Amino acid sequence: MNEVIPGVYQLPNSFVNLYLILDSEGLTLIDTGLQNSGAAVVLSALEKLGHQPSALKRILITHADPDHIGSVAALKAVSGATVMIGRGDGPAMARGEAARPPNNAIVKFIFGLMMPKSVPVQIADVQLEDGAVISEVLGGLQVVFSPGHTAGHVAFFSPRDKILFAGDAMTGGRKLGWGRGPFTLDYAQGLLSVRKFEMLHPTTVCCGHGDPVRGDNLEFPR
Repeated sequence: MNEVIPGVYQLPNSFVNLYLILDSEGLTLIDTGLQNSGAAVVLSALEKLGHQPSALKRILITHADPDHIGSVAALKAVSGATVMIGRGDGPAMARGEAARPPNNAIVKFIFGLMMPKSVPVQIADVQLEDGAVISEVLGGLQVVFSPGHTAGHVAFFSPRDKILFAGDAMTGGRKLGWGRGPFTLDYAQGLLSVRKFEMLHPTTVCCGHGDPVRGDNLEFPR
């Protein structure tokens, strides 16, 4: 567990990141990790921070890939949190499916490891529209429609704290990258989403894969 900024924690779950946000109006989780381990990671973090599962009030999903929705049903069951996802990827999560079929052998193999059959079905309580604001989170967390990785991918941005939760629309680590590989559904849309992020002028970017990027390393890919 790594504190990114005060009150925001990165929770690594194998190769994917989840983010836990502490606010006075309850806790918020961004993405839920793998089906067999994500819930345990989140519940362990809550315990270390001195919170019961019921303190988790909101679960925000960036997109319906199995490493991001794998534990949504389990965490919903133990916390009663409100589950929110972008309107475009909501139907896939409700079917317990990935947001898109594997489009090549590499993706098919990796999805098979993560999701041998399917993830538990979870119908969202709220389907998010581009530009919506979740007022209880980080002074007003904005929904940023950011297709490319999937057709219905969304990110979340706090203008107050200048922190962007980019999901899989970009990758983190030593510097920012974006999905030029087999996991991107639409390259042109993906690059437009990167430009959209750049116009927000974040000072910290948290991605679904790789460490948060900030400071001198915060250069958006071209």
